[in-house]
Amino acid sequence: MNAKALIAAAAVAMLLIGCGEPGIQEIELALDKQGTAGDVVQTISPTDNPFHAVVHVNNGGGMKVKADLVAVDAGGEKNFVIASKELTLSGIENQMDVTFSLPTSWPPGKYKIDAYLDGKLGKSHQFEVK
Repeated sequence: MNAKALIAAAAVAMLLIGCGEPGIQEIELALDKQGTAGDVVQTISPTDNPFHAVVHVNNGGGMKVKADLVAVDAGGEKNFVIASKELTLSGIENQMDVTFSLPTSWPPGKYKIDAYLDGKLGKSHQFEVK
């Protein structure tokens, strides 16, 4: 096999397997659309109940992904973990869709989603309910 063919084969293998270190790429907030993540939004209104946090993972097959919903300063709480959800990704999954809901409306204020990969904080996404 010549050098060009070897480089091309390595490039194809990297595309199929994935490149780079495992990590949290992005966290998106989304409105609920009949039980699945719908439109991506930057803020949540008190009546957006439930809403979704979609955690996008790079090369996380077989790893545990955890998402914490934290009231940073909302409803009289500061830095209070409201809920946590955890999932072990299969070899082909690259995202986790987490649904968060309350039995009442969301209190206005500041919140964040903390996403962990195998127990290590990978990314935080701050947002407001208003």
